[in-house]
Amino acid sequence: MNEVLASEPENYLITMKTRWIWLYPGLWALLIFILSSLPDLTGPQIFFKMSDKFWHVVVYLPLGFLLSLATETQPGPFKKSPAFWSVFLGVAYGLTDEFHQYFVPGRFMEVFDWGADALGVFIGVGLFYLARALKNRPHRHAE
Repeated sequence: MNEVLASEPENYLITMKTRWIWLYPGLWALLIFILSSLPDLTGPQIFFKMSDKFWHVVVYLPLGFLLSLATETQPGPFKKSPAFWSVFLGVAYGLTDEFHQYFVPGRFMEVFDWGADALGVFIGVGLFYLARALKNRPHRHAE
């Protein structure tokens, strides 16, 4: 009985940590929403004119990474396939963002923009799992 009571504060802290981690992708999604609410927003032209699809990938890549960070720590359905849920949530958010832009003056809903959003999410999720694999690989000491 005492063991159960002793573990409750620890479980509470773990639960709070797994909930707070959603703040990161949530704030990034809010930033995307704000940017996509601006009429006639174009990305910076660094050295040459870049396609707006490039900027869609750049903006959605961190969302995929942050969603992976969040789903990786979750219990329930996320625990079985966090990569799937990260991609699903990111791509679904991209779809809702494109739909939202239909109502913004000077913005357009485009299926190719959604494709670029999805590509960014896929790359972000892939980079998360690549970084995790590199971090967890066994270290070989030089002889």
